Amino acid sequence: MVTRMFRGEVPSPEYLAVICAAENINLNWLILNRGPVFLVHHSYSDGQTARLLDAFVGDSPMSWNAYVIRDEARLALALHRSNQTELKGEIIDYDQVELVVGVIGSLSFDVLRRHGVLQIREIAVPVATMDRLIGGEVGTFELIREDGLLERYKPLDLKDGFDFGESATGHPMEPDELALLERYRRLTPDDKARLVAIGEALGEVERQEPESQ
Repeated sequence: MVTRMFRGEVPSPEYLAVICAAENINLNWLILNRGPVFLVHHSYSDGQTARLLDAFVGDSPMSWNAYVIRDEARLALALHRSNQTELKGEIIDYDQVELVVGVIGSLSFDVLRRHGVLQIREIAVPVATMDRLIGGEVGTFELIREDGLLERYKPLDLKDGFDFGESATGHPMEPDELALLERYRRLTPDDKARLVAIGEALGEVERQEPESQ
């Protein structure tokens, strides 16, 4: 089928489904060349992340491996398991990967604990790598190959909870701060400059206000 695709043939929906599942490919990119290459679930609240994890893990919780990926200030959570699907009467084995980026906190980890996922694998990455993850530039093969990103982990135990509320620099980061930082990184340089100017102006007003009696 891949050979026929290079000759201009569009795969049928069942082939597209297997290709997308096996490589975590964004179907819009594959067919229309629009959007990121790989699928990434963006979450802007801990509750939203928890609901995503509940949907992913709930059907077969013990089969998943969970990874927290972090740079200096941002978090992503990757889930990986071996899976199977049927294509024209044949069983296809593939590696399923789900990637969530954004706000990940106690509600999210409570979902994993409730489903019996008691060990998290932590991976520290450079800012540039996290940018590629968030931008949908890292696919299943790059994540799970022998020297891939998910192989560079240290194990963490979730039985007693674990606090991911601090950045790698040691400064506390609240979930809303992480969400704001992620949105700020997506702004254009001009928009960033305007936002900084607004912040500086607000700070100047606060400094000029008389102290309350």
